[in-house]
Amino acid sequence: MFRYLLLLYIFISCINANEKYSLRLAGGEASLSNLNQILSLKNEYHPDSMMTYGVDAGYLLLKDTFDWPLDIYFKGAFYYYPEKGTYYQTNAALPTYGNKYIQDDIFEGIIYFKAYWNFDFWKNRVRLGVAEGISYVSDIPLVEKQEADSDNDNTSRVLNYLELSIDFDVGRLIRYKPMENFYAGFFIKHRSGIFGLINGVEEGGNNYLMLSLEKNF
Repeated sequence: MFRYLLLLYIFISCINANEKYSLRLAGGEASLSNLNQILSLKNEYHPDSMMTYGVDAGYLLLKDTFDWPLDIYFKGAFYYYPEKGTYYQTNAALPTYGNKYIQDDIFEGIIYFKAYWNFDFWKNRVRLGVAEGISYVSDIPLVEKQEADSDNDNTSRVLNYLELSIDFDVGRLIRYKPMENFYAGFFIKHRSGIFGLINGVEEGGNNYLMLSLEKNF
């Protein structure tokens, strides 16, 4: 499935249009650190190398908002967590597996708004992005179950979604016009209950550190 998405992405990357749309492919690994620790460059990856892969599409709502270099998109995303067969130890006995909980593959849908601040310098472009929205998962990801179990916290399929990103225009960097508006970047993918505001989830949630390729077309 992923290779077909990649072929579609390459095809769209060759299209020249009015840049009202965006398509992004991303993949990354779970962190044990909280958001503040990650922003302080004190990250610790999950020992089981828990991964997620996804695609999102967006529509440009506002360009150069208030005459600032600020673009605002509405986006939707779909992510896949390959967790089938993994398990974790719990503090309480569970049916069938004793105190071992067996995971299945998990799917996530997200809708969100994202703002990009564009920095243009020396004919290059760097974008800083922040996004806010809602995330729904088909089951609770392993890292969220582990954190909730250790903190005696709740879990929820529906949580707040936050994203912080930085990326750069590959075409401008290498001075190759057909690849302009093709961005390579890094972002933090964050699910949380906002300290208990959503479904009583105070400490639970997850952080994934992601690499991405995005095309505006």
